[in-house]
Amino acid sequence: MKFFKFLIEPRVLAIALFTIYLIIGLFTFNDYGMSYDQSVDRGTALVNYVHVMKNFMLESDNRNIREVAEKASELGTYFDRFYGSFLQTAPIAIEHLYKFELSTRETFLIRYLFVFLNFWLGGIFFYLILKKRFTNPFVPLIGALIYILYPRFFAEAFYNNKDVLFFSWVMIASYFVLCWLDGKKKWAYVFPAALALAIATNTRILGMALLLLACLFSVVQDIRHKRFLQMILWPLVLAGLTFIFYIIITPFVWAHPISNTIETFRHFLQFKPWNNTHLYLGDMISRDVPWHYLFVWMGATIPISYILLFLIGVFVTGWEIIKRKVHIYDLFFLVFIVCTFAGYIGLNISMYEGWRHAYILFCPFLFIAVLAVDRLMLLRFSRLWAPWVMVLCLGYLAIWNIANHPYQYVYFNSIARPFAEKNFCLDYWEVSHYDLVQYILENDERDEIKVDIYKGQHLMLNDADKKRIKRINDNLQGVDYFIQNTRMAPNRRTAPEGFEEVHAIVVDGIKISRLYKKIEI
Repeated sequence: MKFFKFLIEPRVLAIALFTIYLIIGLFTFNDYGMSYDQSVDRGTALVNYVHVMKNFMLESDNRNIREVAEKASELGTYFDRFYGSFLQTAPIAIEHLYKFELSTRETFLIRYLFVFLNFWLGGIFFYLILKKRFTNPFVPLIGALIYILYPRFFAEAFYNNKDVLFFSWVMIASYFVLCWLDGKKKWAYVFPAALALAIATNTRILGMALLLLACLFSVVQDIRHKRFLQMILWPLVLAGLTFIFYIIITPFVWAHPISNTIETFRHFLQFKPWNNTHLYLGDMISRDVPWHYLFVWMGATIPISYILLFLIGVFVTGWEIIKRKVHIYDLFFLVFIVCTFAGYIGLNISMYEGWRHAYILFCPFLFIAVLAVDRLMLLRFSRLWAPWVMVLCLGYLAIWNIANHPYQYVYFNSIARPFAEKNFCLDYWEVSHYDLVQYILENDERDEIKVDIYKGQHLMLNDADKKRIKRINDNLQGVDYFIQNTRMAPNRRTAPEGFEEVHAIVVDGIKISRLYKKIEI
């Protein structure tokens, strides 16, 4: 009996949950294809890494290591120099340990595992935030399941090496910032808070918004308690340490810390490089999106149960603000999401292909949703049925994730699903194309097969398959197979002349990518 009670203790259940999730990640990280940004981001990380390690690498006895150092571009003039790559240099260091002799598939799978481990760590810190906030020990467990089971993140937690890394470190930074704002042991928490904020900001410059929010709350707290000296001191300490850590981990700003940091801010506020169009509400639009873009994309791709919980949480927090009984954590995350939404809309920040550029919003969104779970479990009229409803909703998501593995990244909720195919870009990063290439390899016995695919999917193949697949990009002349993506308008998703559809990846009745074979005459 004692052993059974031990097993159902929340702490033990939490350890078991995150252990199981870790095991799942270790067994599934190699199930996903490659996104467009992977090779570009690795290149940026490599340039940053060589900038720091160049002299050491040039003195190496290994020819591969020396050649990597010699061929790397100069960071100061590199086209992606504004993108911080502190986190992404860790997989490069692993490549270095293996003397840059890993296959391209092994190289990118290491990156997949690294991104997952960061997301897994972010989930642990989300659990710790909830544990500090709520007295019911089972609420943080439910919150951890909500975090893990969101389908789009379940998949992107492997291959989205910018947005998910950023989200994960915003979550980690939020934990340390809230501990710092608690007022207990401020000196103990200011250093990890500043470091986590610096890492988040290095990953995406928008991480600075969390620093500003932390300083704002610190000032308001000290004004309320008439601590006027601390009102100035603590924000300066946190901001100063964050900037110092940011400089240390961002090689691009070393030469001119202030001017290069300002230049980085200016670059992303006036972001111009992406000039393509993407499908939104049935139309092909540019990166300058309408004001409702975020609301629509989030409303279409977040489970209905999560959205309802979030709305309840907003209502509860608003009511407690009126009653002047609001908890600082609740207020922090409400202000966090409101100000971030306002910033995206007011500054007309460029976005395209989903809402991945605004994944920072999902951090406060999740907290406020879990707040609603806690309140529903406290109320007399809902405490009996609320847990069972949550079990059903989360159970459905778990089954959906299993049934649609590894294509969870095209999840649409039950309201948006019937309209998704004609109104939204689906597999915009063409991750599923890797599986279509595998279909070709399994069903076509020729030694050389000409396929129209982009470079990334070819890099993910093993050496033997690379010899069989001859990559021809954006040219249907002379190809045996053509893979059509779903980034384009629905009326253009038709078979090219002289080709017939032989296979498709289908999720919830929606074809997220199609394989066409040349018709033999």
